[in-house]
Amino acid sequence: QAVRVQIKERAPRALWCDTSCYTMDESGFIYAPLASSTPSVAAMYVFRGALAAGIPIGQKFLPEHFSSVLGFLEELQKADFLPESVAFENEQDFSVTLGKGFAVRASVGNDFTKAVRDLELVLSDTLRGREDELEYIDVRFGNRIYYKFRGEEAHIQ
Repeated sequence: QAVRVQIKERAPRALWCDTSCYTMDESGFIYAPLASSTPSVAAMYVFRGALAAGIPIGQKFLPEHFSSVLGFLEELQKADFLPESVAFENEQDFSVTLGKGFAVRASVGNDFTKAVRDLELVLSDTLRGREDELEYIDVRFGNRIYYKFRGEEAHIQ
């Protein structure tokens, strides 16, 4: 008769920030305030929104969709879009700020592989050379892509 206990330390995968930042594991579980000793913070994705007010420790961020949203960020990274932060408007819709200076709007139900492919297509064709003028590209609506230049009305592609 024996009891075997195995302890596995949570590894920081992303941050959730409001007025303070907290570390999350690969499942979206928020488990600790951000410590100055947290390794490679600069390489972590930063999430905002979609949680009840108060201290978030012990909550799970987007329990049913966190892994697919992380997958979307990784697809964007592979395509050289360099996601910097993710802001959730509600539990469905979010906006990813890219290093290129504009945002991508998406929903948790999107086909993210198709969304990245559509981004590459619209940026190589319709919007080529105008990336610096973009405010956002919206891929939430299936076969339609909306985009907006700073100071202008939204366009449909």
